[in-house]
Amino acid sequence: MALKDRKEELTAVAREFFTKIMALSNEVRQDDKTRTGIAVFVWKQFTADLINIEIGEASDPAKFFVHEKAVRSSLNGELSSRDSADAENFRFPGSITMTDKNGNTWVVSISGIKGSEDEAGSILVMSKVAKCTIQEVLENLDSVHSILPDFASDGDHYLSKVIGYKVPIG
Repeated sequence: MALKDRKEELTAVAREFFTKIMALSNEVRQDDKTRTGIAVFVWKQFTADLINIEIGEASDPAKFFVHEKAVRSSLNGELSSRDSADAENFRFPGSITMTDKNGNTWVVSISGIKGSEDEAGSILVMSKVAKCTIQEVLENLDSVHSILPDFASDGDHYLSKVIGYKVPIG
């Protein structure tokens, strides 16, 4: 099924994620910036099958960085843009790449909120695109020694709760 046929479904997932993030108190999120929306990019790598989604009113930088993250990690051969993140040089986490059980390679990138939140949202959307669990997305990243997000090992982390991720015991 082409991504354009799944755009409504993926938009709903991204919208719910952004709504949950924006509903959190500043004590939980600790963010001093005004966030007006997110840009979401989903691409079946090596094809022209792609979609761009905007939730709320994504800023111009968000609309740029959503693609920069995806291109950077693709060119670097990374499964996560966190692996080459460098905030001083405006390189942020938020893009995830994964090959699904059918051999399709997907890229999901989000930009517009804090980098760790962009990344959590991309992992959530990736689980829907690749039709797998959040745990399987994280295991895929871990299999190539990508830097895992903090919530991957902390069940009390606010992002674990937002995306509904349960840290495995043991």
